[in-house]
Amino acid sequence: MQKPQRPASEPQRLEALRHFETFVGAARQDLDDLVRLAAAICGTPMASVTLIDETEQHLVARLGLDSDSTPRDESFCAHAILDPGTVTVIPDAELDPRFHDNPLVTSGPRIRFYAGAPMLSSDGYAMGALCVIDSQPREITDAQREALHLLSRQASKVVQLRALAHRVGRFARDRDWYEQQMLEYQAALEAANADLQAQSLTDPLTGLANRRAFSTALQALRTAEDDA
Repeated sequence: MQKPQRPASEPQRLEALRHFETFVGAARQDLDDLVRLAAAICGTPMASVTLIDETEQHLVARLGLDSDSTPRDESFCAHAILDPGTVTVIPDAELDPRFHDNPLVTSGPRIRFYAGAPMLSSDGYAMGALCVIDSQPREITDAQREALHLLSRQASKVVQLRALAHRVGRFARDRDWYEQQMLEYQAALEAANADLQAQSLTDPLTGLANRRAFSTALQALRTAEDDA
């Protein structure tokens, strides 16, 4: 088994991927629909949308596959992201030196056929792939290949929009928290000012109004008489 190489832009790719980490495990009916559509178009029993981090491949949507993650070193999609602009097609994994002894080939799900279209971030980094899989060797037509490419673009948009919505929601929650903190701070400041005002008008020993309090009251009375 040949372990997939790391893209030359791996640090930047991983940094871009971090914006999508919170998406993993979220509700994803729209991605499930894309996976089913890809499988129907290509006539395969298995399909998935993957995101590939530093060590693992996460299946954020899947059809006919049991596991929701696999080691990156065993991932077919980790090979596919090395050529972001191309749909990678493996007609028969048992005849391919990269995969013939891969655990995903020699045991469940016993992959023989694979076709994966990389999913790109807005910066052009391959985050993962939309792929179709079969336990039997096969080929796909040019039309099916193009359909996979288009569906992977749609899946990329879904993931990025979900990540954006999550960040906007978090920003709103943070803003509400800060606003609440400011309100509490303002209330505490007003209370402290009121306490200081009270202390400035009271004799600290007797607790009775001091000369300043009498002067303030007198001035208020004169102002009221002038206004009358």
